[in-house]
Amino acid sequence: MESNRTISWKNGFADNAAQAVGWDNGAGTKYWYVQFSSKGYGSLKISSKQQSGGTNPGPQDFKVQYKIGDGDYTDVPNTAITVKNDWTTGVLIDVDIPSDTWNANDMVTMRWIMTSNTNSTGGVVDAAGISKIDDIVVTGVAIPTYTLTLDHVGNGTIEPADGDHIYDEGTLVILNATPDQGWKFTKWVVGGNDVNTASTEIAIAASTTATAYFSETTGVGELTNTFSVYPNPSNGTFYFKNLSGVKSVELYSIIGKMVAAKRISSTNDTFITSLPHGCYLMKIEWVNGKSEVRKVFIN
Repeated sequence: MESNRTISWKNGFADNAAQAVGWDNGAGTKYWYVQFSSKGYGSLKISSKQQSGGTNPGPQDFKVQYKIGDGDYTDVPNTAITVKNDWTTGVLIDVDIPSDTWNANDMVTMRWIMTSNTNSTGGVVDAAGISKIDDIVVTGVAIPTYTLTLDHVGNGTIEPADGDHIYDEGTLVILNATPDQGWKFTKWVVGGNDVNTASTEIAIAASTTATAYFSETTGVGELTNTFSVYPNPSNGTFYFKNLSGVKSVELYSIIGKMVAAKRISSTNDTFITSLPHGCYLMKIEWVNGKSEVRKVFIN
């Protein structure tokens, strides 16, 4: 009940039922309640039986509400209850409990709250009015759990991490793949199907595997598209853009002698030389061990 009023156990539907008095002026404030955990269960239903005292008639009108954790109460549809001095009128049988209570992380509270101050004979409920409740039954269907096995090939990280992860059926899992420097994301293979985006969402419906594949960047074809050096020809000063993954830049004469070199410490950098006019070979060294050679000119 809503307060520490005394509950006694009296004649119920089949044996004993919970019984209490003190329901006067209780519309919207006084109620019976139960709490339970729904973790791991869905398709919840509730049943109950209520009776109002004969000689001391208790409240006639109730409805059922629910809340999750410390949330607000919400009406359960189709639970307006009329209670009389019998065990057949104020009965709920397998009423659906809203789906947001299914598999909840917090406790679920259900309450049978008075909706009027009318007693079961049409008068006004007084302090001696008796209300009984019996056979409260909550049923549910166990939610299956499945294993998602994650792995990756090549250099990179994935979220969730490699290994086995247990999820309830219907859980949405976001997979993320991040390549290491010098590597690129190629694809996910989820349950035998290729997925070409590094971030993807899957709905758990069975045990399955998901593997992320990473491959090394070539350093010639793909990296050329992002790395730029300008101007070319130049007066001896070269500007670099998009140097992510570049370790160093070296200049060689046309006969293969190294004439200048620079360690790279930022994504945009400048290479200043005082070399004679002519044609030079610029060698770009990547952190993954790959390299690229370009022909540059100093005027």
